[in-house]
Amino acid sequence: MTESVNLNGETYYSVEDTIKILGISESTLKQYRGDKKVKGIRIGDVYFYKKTSVETYKKRKSKASGKVSPVEINGKHFPSRTAAAKYIGVSINQLANYFLVQKKIIEMENLNDGRKTTV
Repeated sequence: MTESVNLNGETYYSVEDTIKILGISESTLKQYRGDKKVKGIRIGDVYFYKKTSVETYKKRKSKASGKVSPVEINGKHFPSRTAAAKYIGVSINQLANYFLVQKKIIEMENLNDGRKTTV
């Protein structure tokens, strides 16, 4: 690993260390910095990344990268929700909302089946 920098009691990692820790490319790191997923500071022409920010993002990333589950939509099978969303032409968030609404409809139908009213 290369040298880290300490400023005002905070430790900052070099670009090389940060990409090794997160397991990403340098271009992805630049994107993360732009998206404010990882906080960086510029010293001269070089960026350094806040240790706490890098470690927090690494934990978030490892939690999110769980098992990918296949899905079925109208009889068509997809290896993941991402693949299904791409095939259908919607965002992953729109597809997630579809599944949420579908789940709520099933819950309501189950409630209604349990509460049959007599006239």
